[in-house]
Amino acid sequence: MKEEHFQHVTKSGHERIKELYYALRIITDSRALIFKGHYYQISVIYGQLRSLLTERSKKMSPLLFEVASFMEKELEIYHIPDTFEEDAPQFTEGMTFRISSNSPSRYKSHPKHIKIALSEYLEIDLLTYKGRKFKLKRIIEELANRYGGAHYSRTTHRYLYEMLSIGFNGQPMLNQFVIQLSDLTTDLGISLLKTVTDIDFYIHFYLTEKKVKGDIFLFDYQLPNNPNRFSLILNHGRLHFLIVDSFGNDHLISAEQPIEYGKMQLVDVSVEVTKTYKSRIKIYVEENLVAELTTDVPLLTINELEVFDAYFNKQVGGNDQEYEFGMGEIFIFGKIPNHFDKLEVYDYFYSKEYKDILWLGEKVYGRKKPNERNINLSKKIQRKKISISPETNNKTES
Repeated sequence: MKEEHFQHVTKSGHERIKELYYALRIITDSRALIFKGHYYQISVIYGQLRSLLTERSKKMSPLLFEVASFMEKELEIYHIPDTFEEDAPQFTEGMTFRISSNSPSRYKSHPKHIKIALSEYLEIDLLTYKGRKFKLKRIIEELANRYGGAHYSRTTHRYLYEMLSIGFNGQPMLNQFVIQLSDLTTDLGISLLKTVTDIDFYIHFYLTEKKVKGDIFLFDYQLPNNPNRFSLILNHGRLHFLIVDSFGNDHLISAEQPIEYGKMQLVDVSVEVTKTYKSRIKIYVEENLVAELTTDVPLLTINELEVFDAYFNKQVGGNDQEYEFGMGEIFIFGKIPNHFDKLEVYDYFYSKEYKDILWLGEKVYGRKKPNERNINLSKKIQRKKISISPETNNKTES
């Protein structure tokens, strides 16, 4: 029987983001092992940098650039232009070895820093050895192709071989620069992931003291055909937030103090990937931090909630709830606002004067289907009049 050949298919953007996530995790883990003395892990970093920054195999492109492209993001960094040959030409003749110290960074941290596209930075002559110049891109490719990142070649470039013998404490100087580049690459990759993963919910709730057994799902967002889920739950008078990422990793964060009933309250739930490659989850009620959790590893969540299936006053796939509550405005950001922007959001909600609010009664739920904007109720729309002035913030009437 004739053997079937593999059929080639195009990976989705979500799959490419997951692969970027994996690559960044591999670099981070290898970096940690190198710090512990496992120097052989440097070859793993060679390979990941090649895949992320310089890949040019047939019908392939560097993963970091590909993800940035379909996310319509520019990959830019800051560096100090190398003017050594202009400033001190008398030292260049006969120089054996020099690595350009251009202090690359994602941020402008030096007065001489100028912005440059990452693609242009990779084309800079970074290293001089015995009169020959080597571009950063070429160094990455040679290390990966000759020293285990992609291949263990029987031959290598003579100058590369000699340069790898120059170092301190038995470690090549070239590898120290590779580690520096891996840190910069990870930083850029995390900034891309943050545009996909970070999310901030702001919802005005009017919660009632009606007693119901078990968990009460105030909202439940589920990504179809994916474990990714965001759920705000009320149980025994306390708010809980359940998050499940695209790999099925789940975390439950719980408020430290009970919620107040019978009044409009602003609930703010944020999820963000940190610079240290973790995920930080917070719950605020009326600007007060009531719960916080930092995970050991980052959660790969998707913040494009328009493609989620969402329920209010019901769990996805669950039964109708016997709880009832009111909802005011909802803001959802695909990023974490800075401190000043956050204050403006709070000011907006506190200045709201509702004449009435949407009321989800017993066994009444709202649903937003994937790729739809409107929330449709399971029964006739009901609204309740409410006063939210400081003097009368606890009255409702049908």
